[in-house]
Amino acid sequence: NLTRSKNKLFCYKALSLILFLIVIIQGYFLGADWFKKNWTELGLSTVNSEAPYHDQIKEIIAPLRYSAIEDFLSKEVGLSLNFTENSWTLLNARTFDEQGNVVLKDGRYGICGVLAAYVYQKILPLLSEEFKVDFVRVAASGYFLTPKSTHYALLITERPFMQKPRLFLLDPSFRKYGDLKELSDYYIFETVSPLPFLETKERNKTFEIKASTPLLIKKQELISLVVDGLNNKYDKKNFLLAITATKRTQYFGRFLVVFYQDNGMLKIYENKFLAHSLLGKNTYDALYKRLLEIHNKIIQ
Repeated sequence: NLTRSKNKLFCYKALSLILFLIVIIQGYFLGADWFKKNWTELGLSTVNSEAPYHDQIKEIIAPLRYSAIEDFLSKEVGLSLNFTENSWTLLNARTFDEQGNVVLKDGRYGICGVLAAYVYQKILPLLSEEFKVDFVRVAASGYFLTPKSTHYALLITERPFMQKPRLFLLDPSFRKYGDLKELSDYYIFETVSPLPFLETKERNKTFEIKASTPLLIKKQELISLVVDGLNNKYDKKNFLLAITATKRTQYFGRFLVVFYQDNGMLKIYENKFLAHSLLGKNTYDALYKRLLEIHNKIIQ
């Protein structure tokens, strides 16, 4: 009986260990799936080892982060509304050094056009003899889906062009680099080389009303700044400034905060729960304060 009891105890322990290992392994793969969906999209570089100069390019793009929040919160960056031309402008949205090279906030932060231009200037000396490098406007990874979107990446084409050249796509925003055929989540709208602001060194960026500019991608949401009119008007007494969040693969966003100037009266709408969930309280509070400062300056 004692021997039988010991055998049963051993079986129970062995079964418990097996069940424990199953839970751990299951948790690992579920955790890995969550990690892949929620973080690796922008948190890790995806560089194909067969892509040209992959080690050097991976080193260039590894520190980069897709974000304009750091710039927007800076006092150097402003916002002006042109009520006559139905447009609005981010002032000092881009920075250049004395040689005309793009400078990133803290050496790493920017959004797609700025990041693409920064990387272009870095990789051109490496690639120019063997490859042609073009800016392309793309839809990417479930974001920037409409033809009017302006997400920029780099298309690297093997020389000579007489044969069927290999094509590689480099997206500094998502830090992806590889054979175009393998990046099936990208769609190229058009080639836009060179980017106009690289030629002119234009620091400001102008948009039509209703247009938005991205600030951040987080938790599979595109956080954007939007300016629009109100009451079928666009003037000092009728406009709105908003921060929106658009879920990946969707076309329409939700307001996180809106400052309405409604016939001369300020109205404010907030979705604090969603804002805090996506941005954290401190970042959201800083954005709220900055947007209020901009609003007050506009109506002076």
